[in-house]
Order: sequence, then structure tokens, then C-alpha cells
Amino acid sequence: MVAHAATAHEALGLRPDDRFWCTADPGWVTGTSYGIVAPLVIGATLLSDEGEFDARRWYRVLERERVTVWYTAPTAIRMLMRRGPEEAGRHDLSALRLVASVGEPLNAEASAGCRRAGQAGPRHLVADRDRRDHDRQPC
Repeated sequence: MVAHAATAHEALGLRPDDRFWCTADPGWVTGTSYGIVAPLVIGATLLSDEGEFDARRWYRVLERERVTVWYTAPTAIRMLMRRGPEEAGRHDLSALRLVASVGEPLNAEASAGCRRAGQAGPRHLVADRDRRDHDRQPC
């Protein structure tokens, strides 16, 4: 639990007032460790979604639930990019403070697409609009 709390705080920047959504399946270690245990240890609100990927629904969840920290896969970011920046622009994503990517690094195209859509930033691990250190870039 101590390691989950430390990682949630340091890597994901989770705070007790956050609304956290991890899109990883809870059957995978990432989904269990960071989708369930980490936010509970920190005291953040966690969101769960059992549906398959659907760009419009995912944007609606981010907007409606006022998600502040979103942990997802580069594949999901690329699939959202295919919908174009117009789809992201239809939703108020202003609550989204941090987007963390798990898995392979984001390529330059995905990073640029995230910036255009107003979703995330240029790093493969974390893009954060509030913190400005070497591992985090502003959105």
C-alpha cells in the first residue's frame, strides 16, 4: 500500500480531491494497482467504465464526470485522434489536469494530436497542465 500511495502521488500526481479514471482492465496489474488500489489509498474518487472503446462516450465520461486525472494507453489516445480535434472540441475537458500514458512511449504524432485536441501533452509518461518539471510538460 505504501508503494501504491507513493507512486500514485509522485507519478500520477493524485490528490484526495481528484476524480481519477484509469482505462486499463482491472484484470491487468495496471488496472488493479493504478485503477483501483492507488486512488483508494490516496482518497481520490475513482471511475470505472465497463464498456468497449467508443470515442464519443469516452469524451462524455471525461466531461460529465469532470475527470481530473486520466490514465490511459497510447492506443486509446491514437484512437481518439482518429476522431479529429472537432470531437474533443465538442466537450468541456477543462477539469482534466493530467493525462498519463501507460505502455509504449507516445510518438510525436500522438503528442501533437493530443495537444491539438486539448487532451494531453508531449511526454510519453505524463502531460500535466499544473506542474512544470522535467518529466511533465504543460498541455
